[in-house]
Amino acid sequence: MAIIKKTPAKVAINKKATPTKKATPTKKKTPTKLVLKEVAIVNNPFWNIWDAGTQYKVRLSVPDLYKKNITVEVIEGNFLTVSSKNEIKTKKEGKNYIVREYSYDSWSKSIYLPKNVLADSVKVKYKEGVLKITIDKQIDTK
Repeated sequence: MAIIKKTPAKVAINKKATPTKKATPTKKKTPTKLVLKEVAIVNNPFWNIWDAGTQYKVRLSVPDLYKKNITVEVIEGNFLTVSSKNEIKTKKEGKNYIVREYSYDSWSKSIYLPKNVLADSVKVKYKEGVLKITIDKQIDTK
């Protein structure tokens, strides 16, 4: 007696081929974390400081500011602080409404200078968005 075995290929031929869906591995969704980042130098300008022999020179790029909003101070002989405060108020009126908006912006930069400076000799110029500061050094008489 002969034994006839059906191979899987023959079995597949007899059946209609149906597309099978592949199982995709499910990824666990991690909860989105809200990350608060401090905006560092949006309203805080870069500055260039150099020693010009008998004085220090400082340059800051501060466009769209008014001279009246900028403050330059020398504290304790060698601590230079440059700051600005700006307040903007707008008002819109319509037939049945009034909209008032207030915006307040401020920044401050400070640095210790290597040698004591003469606080009375600070010269500040502001032109076309560039703040120029010159400070005379204190001369040691030894």
